[in-house]
Amino acid sequence: MANSIDAYRDQLLALLPQGQAWPKHTDSELAKLLQGIAHELHRTEKRAEDILDEAHPSKAFEMFEEWETMHGLPHACGGSQNFQERRSALIQAYQSRGGQSREFLLLWQPSLASQSLLLNTVNACMATASAKFSAMKTATTPGK
Repeated sequence: MANSIDAYRDQLLALLPQGQAWPKHTDSELAKLLQGIAHELHRTEKRAEDILDEAHPSKAFEMFEEWETMHGLPHACGGSQNFQERRSALIQAYQSRGGQSREFLLLWQPSLASQSLLLNTVNACMATASAKFSAMKTATTPGK
């Protein structure tokens, strides 16, 4: 939990040297200046805490799309999903350590509606990838 602005101000005041040139009461001009610095220190600490929350996909919000990109999501053939469905797919991708083989996907079958849905999805993805590859190959072939 981030320190309060007043706690930061008090810490900064405590760091000042002794003497009349360095008034330490909270209504002095110097204390007001340090209050502004304390506000920025508080804001910076709060943002650091927010970044720590972004370090796991189950809590990510600001960096959610980066997490999806890192795990190859959303799939082109996945259809439209709301945010919670996307988060569930991301967490599943984050936790899985498999591959793209049919065998691995069939192991995940219980979490899907049915095996035929799985195979249809796999086949659709493979067809989409094949079509994109063919289009890229045709576009890069000289004389076409």
